[in-house]
Amino acid sequence: MSAPKEELHLKSVQYFDQALGEVDQPGAAKHIEAMLGKAKVFEKTKKYDQALETLSEIAIQNKDYFPALLEKTKIHMVNGDWEQALETVQKVLVKDRQNVEGLRIYSFYLLTRENDIDFVQEKLEELISAMKYTEPNNGELFYNMSKLFSRYCGRREPVIKKTL
Repeated sequence: MSAPKEELHLKSVQYFDQALGEVDQPGAAKHIEAMLGKAKVFEKTKKYDQALETLSEIAIQNKDYFPALLEKTKIHMVNGDWEQALETVQKVLVKDRQNVEGLRIYSFYLLTRENDIDFVQEKLEELISAMKYTEPNNGELFYNMSKLFSRYCGRREPVIKKTL
C-alpha cells in the first residue's frame, strides 16, 4: 500500500476486495479495517470519489464509527469542499465533544477559513482540554498540535499564546 508503484496499489486494492469478498453474503457486515484500507489506497492514488464512496459505506453501516467520518472530512478538505468537511466533522463533535481529531479539524477550519479569533481561541481551549483528558502523557501529540496551529495562525498573538 505504501509502495510508490501504481501496480502495487492496484494489487493492494485486490487484496482488500478479496478480504471483503469473504463476507459478501446478504446481511453480513463487512470488515471495517479492509474497507478503511481500500479507502486509504484510493486516497493515496488520488481517486477521491472512490475513497468517499467507500467511507460513506462504512459510515452507513456503522453510524458511531468516527474514524471513517474523520477520514471523509479530510478528503473533503483535500477536494476543497469545506462546506461538506464542516458538516461531517460537526456530526462527530455532536456525538463526541472530546474527540481530539474532530476538534483539531474544526479548529483548523476556523483558523484558516473564518475570521473570528475569539471563537478560534475557544475551540483551541476545548482541543487542549480534550487532549489533556484523553492523551495526558502524549507529548508528541501536544507538540504536533502546537506546531500545526502556530504555523497557520498568521502571527495572531492569542493563537500563538495558546500553542505555547
